[in-house]
Amino acid sequence: MREFRLVHVGVAAALAAAAAVTAVGLVKEVGASTGSSSVFVPITPCRLVDTRAGSYNVGTRGAPIGSGEAATFAVWGTNGACTIPNSATAIATNTTAVNATAASYLTVYPADAAPRPTASNLNLTAGSPPTPNQVTVGLSAEGAIDVYNNGGTVDVIIDIVGYYLPSSGGPQGQQGVQGVAGSPQICILVTLCAWGANYTGGSYNFNTPYGVAFDGTHLWITNYSNASVTEINAADGTFVRNLSGGSYNFNSPYGVAFDGTHLWITNSGNASVTEINAADGTFVRNLSGGSYNFNYPYGVAFDGNHLWITNFVNASVTEINAADGTFVRNLSGGSNNFASPSVVAFDGTHLWITNNGNASVTEINASNGTFVRNLSGGSNNFNYPSDVAFDGTHLWITNFVNASVTEINAADGTFIRNLSGGSYNFDGPIRATFDGTHLWITNLNNSSVTEINPSDGTFVRNLSGGSYNFNHPFGMAFDGTHLWITNALNASVTEIFAH
Repeated sequence: MREFRLVHVGVAAALAAAAAVTAVGLVKEVGASTGSSSVFVPITPCRLVDTRAGSYNVGTRGAPIGSGEAATFAVWGTNGACTIPNSATAIATNTTAVNATAASYLTVYPADAAPRPTASNLNLTAGSPPTPNQVTVGLSAEGAIDVYNNGGTVDVIIDIVGYYLPSSGGPQGQQGVQGVAGSPQICILVTLCAWGANYTGGSYNFNTPYGVAFDGTHLWITNYSNASVTEINAADGTFVRNLSGGSYNFNSPYGVAFDGTHLWITNSGNASVTEINAADGTFVRNLSGGSYNFNYPYGVAFDGNHLWITNFVNASVTEINAADGTFVRNLSGGSNNFASPSVVAFDGTHLWITNNGNASVTEINASNGTFVRNLSGGSNNFNYPSDVAFDGTHLWITNFVNASVTEINAADGTFIRNLSGGSYNFDGPIRATFDGTHLWITNLNNSSVTEINPSDGTFVRNLSGGSYNFNHPFGMAFDGTHLWITNALNASVTEIFAH
């Protein structure tokens, strides 16, 4: 039996986290013992397996996985709604556990691995909502994987977002000539200007910090892994408070938005949304159940009156009244074409929703929730669109899997340009923010931040290394002068001077 390595990356919703899954280029082959290199091939997501019975069922199994059972699923060839070549060595997946009847965990691994690994890829409780995670797994010699369930019964959904093929690197080339001397260093990182700029440890209580929002005075950071929200003073980075426990009901808090008075936090882990008073951090209300139809609530945006929340697992968008938290409508199905909707942005009139599951972007009218258009295919070059930023005229969409950024005209949805390669240094671009002059892109996979000029899409600079202390930079907010970037894997927040 060959050796193998499971890559389990615990970063929020199925998209959010995995550096390994989206390393477009040469990487070590997952599941191989030879140390050979592989190249990642992104695909339009397809469903390999859905063990739920009835109309949901995809693949050959239509029953949950039992306690202590390891279910085998073929990958090579055509299985379910996927066709994967026999040369594939591993697959990148969104794996979701549904209808768990007991506390348990799932392990996904090559079907010929022995002994079965003890690592878990998803952790479950009885009656928990659908629990997704991104899993990259090597294939057996026959092109199959096993899914082991430790207790109770549970249904499993596996969506493939790409696969790995063997690739051999060429010989090392000759050393290039010495480059010209660079220009004198300018003050970018606030630390270099005698400001404290990377915040970590102590009372901040950061733990997988993801979302960040500015309320005009303070920053609010969601901590996904310890179910808390941290408030810091934007003027000097000092700690204000950390909210957790009790009525807040935080559970894997993810997105955060400010409505001018209150903050709204999406709790991906318990399908709820928490409202808190920005003035003093006191609890206002927690919304869940009923017509809200929350299911892995992810992104959140404020349109001046209402909040719009994307529901990643049930492919819908919920609108609520910010004044009192009452339900307005839930959008799903039909021409909306939602598929794993992740981020939502408001352009002053319309809302734009990125659909991770079908590589498209949906535009809807914020005044009445009606469908305007769905953009996909062709020159848009969408591939796991992960965020959208509005610069006053155009929209900029980060494409996580193909390492590019697409610009479109907000007035009519027409394509303008797609940026990739070269000095942009995009690698898993996941968030975009406009500072009034330039655009900033966080690159999850290479721990850098890219700045571009939105007037013509030209490269300005790429920040990385040294005192920036970036480590899987994720969320980003602009406070009028500085940018604040959450670092998911080293539990810190970096402040940089934007101009």
